[in-house]
Amino acid sequence: MQCFLKHFMESKQAQAEIEAALTAEANSETVMANLQKLKEMAEQGVITEEEFNQKKAEMMARI
Repeated sequence: MQCFLKHFMESKQAQAEIEAALTAEANSETVMANLQKLKEMAEQGVITEEEFNQKKAEMMARI
């Protein structure tokens, strides 16, 4: 029974690590897509380069 419990806990931990990695990857992809949109906005003059850099720093801190 103790062996089963140990295996179960290790399995749960591995599953949690996989889910965390997938979430981080999805967040990273979302951040990259948003950065691309912001860069386009900066190039079009919708936002300033300073505003772009500020948002970029905020978004990179989330990864």
